[in-house]
Amino acid sequence: MKVYQHAANVLTSIRTNNLGFKTAFYQYHEENKHEVDSYITRIYSIAINTYQQNEAIEEACQAMEGIEDVDDEMWDLLKVLVYEACVKGQRLRMGGRLPKLIKHNNETLKAVLSGGKAKDIIQEGTAAKAVPRAATAVYIRPNTHHFGTPQFSLGQTRKFLGALGFKVRKFHRLGLIRVIDNKLQGLCIATQPIIKNAEYMIQDLSSCLPVIFLRKYLEQHIFSHITDKPALLSQLRTLKALDATAAPGNKTLQLSEFVGEVLSYEKDVNRFAVLKKRVHECKASKMVTVINEDFLECNPVENPNLQDLDIILCDPSCSGSGMKLHSGHSTQSIAPCTLDIETPEDQLERAKNLGKFQFKILSKALNEFVNGDEGARFVVYSTCSIYREENEEVVRDVLKRQDGERPRWKTVDLTSVDAGISKSYNEGFHWNDELGCLRICASCGPKNYLNGFFLTIFERIVYDSS
Repeated sequence: MKVYQHAANVLTSIRTNNLGFKTAFYQYHEENKHEVDSYITRIYSIAINTYQQNEAIEEACQAMEGIEDVDDEMWDLLKVLVYEACVKGQRLRMGGRLPKLIKHNNETLKAVLSGGKAKDIIQEGTAAKAVPRAATAVYIRPNTHHFGTPQFSLGQTRKFLGALGFKVRKFHRLGLIRVIDNKLQGLCIATQPIIKNAEYMIQDLSSCLPVIFLRKYLEQHIFSHITDKPALLSQLRTLKALDATAAPGNKTLQLSEFVGEVLSYEKDVNRFAVLKKRVHECKASKMVTVINEDFLECNPVENPNLQDLDIILCDPSCSGSGMKLHSGHSTQSIAPCTLDIETPEDQLERAKNLGKFQFKILSKALNEFVNGDEGARFVVYSTCSIYREENEEVVRDVLKRQDGERPRWKTVDLTSVDAGISKSYNEGFHWNDELGCLRICASCGPKNYLNGFFLTIFERIVYDSS
């Protein structure tokens, strides 16, 4: 029963918090690792397979007699049990009304699921089996607060994980290691001591790129005259940053590894608790101040601590559509390029509403933290969405609001930044020259290694006082 409920809780987190599978799973594991570690492999397998076949399982559940008695809190658990009993053909190891409901509707469920809409299901007589597909690419990066210079341990860590049976690739210039999880072989990076002890952190490559591009732009363009590495790091340490919507804290922790101070805002009490715990566990408390407030309500005029910012990071709530498209297994054959994708009708209104919220966050960052020629110099805007309403249209609208004769902000030419990414990954990078945006496409990039993402960096224009 516990395994089923934990798998259902992951699906509920995806549905209610608009997360991708990887983000939801690893966040749930982080929050409940003492309770779930002993059977994390099975939880992952059930959750990922139910998630991947969600459309077919949803349709089957809707066809059940007595479904009106299942409330919203039990819906994801029902889907998990339907997957186990009717797709995988397993005997349910629990009692209660949901297994009875499934048994009563057994023929209906099998009829719907065998109708060709369930992915990778093979019919063998009256039993259905799911084709196992539990290998996924996970990226990890060293926590420099924990043990110092990342380059020192990347190679050793790669060899260590390889000896355990993981398929591993090191990205030295990015400071990342790509690990192929394989739950069918009992290989799960989340349960390894280097993750549990916060020596390394799980963070998707696409999610790492906003801070990577920012740092590389600072090093290659703003401080390019500083050739001595210790002097360059000292210069970066003079910078002060703010993360506007910080939980669970990945980008906050990334920033804290090279800037001098990060103010990390999170308005939700529960997410704030997760953020605070992560910052503490990663030994970043000296660099990061966590603040349980709404960024939209903070007042830089009245708060002196907000008047000397250099960087503002805006990664607001979004549809998560880039993560959902990827879901660990997308390929070019089943997922179209997202460059000109149309937002689905059933998602359009929500995408527009999210775009309005994202516009508020970005507008505040661009307009309220600058006083004349003083104030924030760089604003980073990113989402894990593929919808234009949350991406290009937000950037276009904030740029339109500027003074036409004396604009305050410009977008950085990201093509001028050498972020240390291999050429094979560049196939998934689509650049918008007009707006200065980067759209990362999971379909066009290397199979299974990218999520859909969007990035823009704004730089404040400094005018000659004369």
